[in-house]
Amino acid sequence: MPANNENYIGVAMGLDVSDLKSGLSEANKQIQLANSEFKAAASGMDDWTKSTEGITAKVKQLDTVLKLQKSKLAGLNAEYDKVVKSQGENSEAARKLKVQINNQKSVVNATQREFDNYTETLKQAEAGTLDLETASLKGGKAVKKTGESAKEAGDGFTVAKGAIAGFIANGLTA
Repeated sequence: MPANNENYIGVAMGLDVSDLKSGLSEANKQIQLANSEFKAAASGMDDWTKSTEGITAKVKQLDTVLKLQKSKLAGLNAEYDKVVKSQGENSEAARKLKVQINNQKSVVNATQREFDNYTETLKQAEAGTLDLETASLKGGKAVKKTGESAKEAGDGFTVAKGAIAGFIANGLTA
């Protein structure tokens, strides 16, 4: 569990864990903003997967999203620690938070993999060891499929992330 972020959801947001719900909501809003900024940048390109500018925009978006997702995880972990101290590790509230933590870890891990893959693809393209014009990307890895696969992979990630974020928010509301 992060020691530095134990009492805060993201240093940039500076939200105390006692206000966990609003902190998670703010992080979700920032994630939506990062996603919309990427969509706006990508919409001006024929195929963002075929240019270093497009891949750079994707890496920037994923970096922002990953930081926010990690801050949400830190907030959930801090809240879990508080609940365990006050209600015990086997309490219903602690169990629910543990499920939310595990789900958030899954989201963070998926985003981290996608970020790492696109970062590696960008490095290869910039070094000249990958031709983006002939490569088709899925999650940042070159594959032998159509260019549509890459577009679907990028859009699908946003949908999955949104669904899990909704699940977390609904769990906190309940």
